[in-house]
Amino acid sequence: MMAAELREARRRHARACAMLEARRWDEAMREFEQAFALDASCAIDRRTCFDWFRTLQIDEIAPFWLSELTRFFRRDDIDKFRYAMAGLQALRAKPAFRALGAAAGIPPETRYAPDAAALDEVMRDALFRLLLRDALVAFSPFELSLTRLRRALLLDETLRGRAPLDFLCDFAQQCFNNEFVYAEERDEAAAVAALAARVESQLQAGNMDKRLQRCIAIVAMYCPLHTLPGIEKLAPATPATDAFDQLLRRTVGEVLEERGLAAGIPALGAVTDATSLKVQAQYEENPYPRWRSPDRWTPISVADWIAQEVPNAPGAATLPAEPAMLLAGCGTGAEALALATRIPGLRITAIDLSRASLAYAQRMAGALAVLGVTFRQADLLALGDWSETFDIVYCSGVLHHLRDPRQGLRALARRLRPGGLMKLGLYSERARAAIRAARGTIAAEGIEATATGIRAFRQRVLRSAPGEPLRKLLRARDFFTMSECRDMLFHVQEHEYRLPAVAEMIRGEGLQMLGLSRQMPPGALAAYRRSYPKDGAANDLGRWDEIEAAHPDLFAGMYHIWCRRPPGG
Repeated sequence: MMAAELREARRRHARACAMLEARRWDEAMREFEQAFALDASCAIDRRTCFDWFRTLQIDEIAPFWLSELTRFFRRDDIDKFRYAMAGLQALRAKPAFRALGAAAGIPPETRYAPDAAALDEVMRDALFRLLLRDALVAFSPFELSLTRLRRALLLDETLRGRAPLDFLCDFAQQCFNNEFVYAEERDEAAAVAALAARVESQLQAGNMDKRLQRCIAIVAMYCPLHTLPGIEKLAPATPATDAFDQLLRRTVGEVLEERGLAAGIPALGAVTDATSLKVQAQYEENPYPRWRSPDRWTPISVADWIAQEVPNAPGAATLPAEPAMLLAGCGTGAEALALATRIPGLRITAIDLSRASLAYAQRMAGALAVLGVTFRQADLLALGDWSETFDIVYCSGVLHHLRDPRQGLRALARRLRPGGLMKLGLYSERARAAIRAARGTIAAEGIEATATGIRAFRQRVLRSAPGEPLRKLLRARDFFTMSECRDMLFHVQEHEYRLPAVAEMIRGEGLQMLGLSRQMPPGALAAYRRSYPKDGAANDLGRWDEIEAAHPDLFAGMYHIWCRRPPGG
């Protein structure tokens, strides 16, 4: 690319971003298209554009954008779960996918007969297969279509034989990604059991051909493949390029690798608190969240990261160049590894209750060659004998699952050095109204937090009529995997907050409030400025509470709040 073309592409990209801020969507779309057309080498990052694409309802899609999206999802440096909706919105506009969707709503007992040409096009669509393999199809129209198609592939051997093996393997990976959350009828369960027995018999006999590979892929759409006796012998030890080998590597090889890693993760004391034990059991069964790849951005210094993240941070300059961070409740490691790659100066100790989650994190750290993160099993309520302290404490989505969140905050404050920074992520009471109502229904009806119970309740939500409160749950990506749906709707322990109560809790532990993270939901800061134009700091949580009262869904992704321990504290 010539330098002049790149300059023009960057100018148009900057203008497109400005059009997004001004909510001038059509102009933004045109400017993005012009910028990317000039930038065939992808020198300009597409993430801002496709982050916006996720919010669109697209009725027509040009071949240019389908090509751009396909190229985008072939990258290995993006969080494909995050951007998947951009691809799904584009695919939904294609006639073949509309035809497939039209057949999705028919009852399970009715013969499934989608348009053959449309189905062939769908099964060979490169963008769709990338999304199936590497992302999460968190969009209810697609889930209903895929549930119906999976059933047909299981019960109709003719259709199964016509389907490309690569598509079947990618579809099976999608089912693994969502942890087999799709609805399953009784006749399907019986058919899968029979097919699995047939596969097991063939494996024991040492047989393997394309027909058996198809059967294995179908079984992998319904249940964890590593449970099949003998299948572990087929799993490649290293990443593969063949679709069938990729399926075996991810669903068998990686699972067995995690089991081996789990036993070797050091523990910081025993987990004895009754509530902590219940939470631990939940995450051992369903490691949370499952992810495939993090967004990789240009690395920045600790000081630059703090300037981007932390509001009103007078003590930021006093932190060492390579600060020690405690990430309490790291789960499967997505945030820890993203921070480590983004800010190489951090030295991160990541703790969690669940060995299964930590093993997932440890495996991903090795796969991504991420250094600077140490994983430990621990209950933050039982760190009394641990003498380590940190410059930064990061705790998002954890305190509200403790029996006594205040006790948890106190334990974190003890780990924070004088002048150190702390980030907390807590559930908003207002933003979780629909979730709270759903949890009430689940409790009242005694729906169990089992795969069967979760699938049954999800079907009620998916089939709910427009306007019903339950349909709000379909906006949440967490709804579309087994572990995340369980965490959202069936968690054994949960607290919710309003901002004044959070401020009081922080002050009560001798910490100084700094304010909400600078990485705010779209439109949040503008709403605050309109109401309080003279408050440049924008860190009054009482005022933010008033803003939230007018916009109750503003903090649907949690409050993210920074505070610090006073230098002399």
